[in-house]
Amino acid sequence: MKLLDYHVIVPSKSTTVTLFPFSCVHKDNDGHSASAWREFLAEVKATPHGYAIGLGDYYDWLRTHAREYLRLYPHDGDSFNSLDRYRMEQAEKFAEELAPIKGQLIGLALGNHHHQFQDGTNDTQAMCRLLKVPYLEKASFIRLYISEKNRSAHAMLKMLVHHGDGVGGGGSTAGGDVNTLHKKSSDFQFDILMLAHNHRKWGDKQPLLTVTDRGKAKLVEKQIAYIRAGCFMRGYVEGCITYAERKLMKPTDIGHVRLDIVFRTTYDAEKHQANKILSASPKQHNHGDNLRWSFKVTY
Repeated sequence: MKLLDYHVIVPSKSTTVTLFPFSCVHKDNDGHSASAWREFLAEVKATPHGYAIGLGDYYDWLRTHAREYLRLYPHDGDSFNSLDRYRMEQAEKFAEELAPIKGQLIGLALGNHHHQFQDGTNDTQAMCRLLKVPYLEKASFIRLYISEKNRSAHAMLKMLVHHGDGVGGGGSTAGGDVNTLHKKSSDFQFDILMLAHNHRKWGDKQPLLTVTDRGKAKLVEKQIAYIRAGCFMRGYVEGCITYAERKLMKPTDIGHVRLDIVFRTTYDAEKHQANKILSASPKQHNHGDNLRWSFKVTY
């Protein structure tokens, strides 16, 4: 489990911050969509104050059961040296592809497809070392602070990031998948829940009603964002037999989800009147703006 504070600097309180969760790239799979992957990297690079988050399965190698099978080989400790070298080469190649956006990369989480080296580390950790970004482990809980330069944060959002394996919501129906994440959120108090794994692509937002923490009690409505991050791999490919074809699974939902965090200042008549009174007094007080944020989901 990873606990992470991530700080974003913006030019003004009204600046939109964009999050790009991505997962299930499966670079070495016959169904990998190179064009969709290039489009994703280009969009992240071109988006001001845009930040990407990896949710796992960057390569097809290896599933959980395959890794368990390899670990059962008992005869010597040298047979997998060449395999480790090969997987490190692949990790280096993927890190090179991510290098143009490494300054916009919050971190990489672990999926259920990965390679474990003989020293106990994995290829996702290797990529994080090469890129100098946080390794988000299997589950990560992130506090995203947003502030102007040399100012205290005007927003802090709590994010839950997980690959999504074992969570349920296999995607038999879109509504069932959405309901799964909504039910899961009852166990965790976060503003944003990001999962992947089932190769579905959607975003949903729901209002939550609460009251202010301090001062006069007022109703506050905020949003909770739910995301399934999509994939970059076709389930059915002419000329080869894929895992999806053998299981007669649904076609995959290729592409990514974009989450824009939009800030706006709302008019508060009582605060405005109080500030007028305070501004006439010898001491000036800055009570700040009545700032709110909301989500815009694109996929």
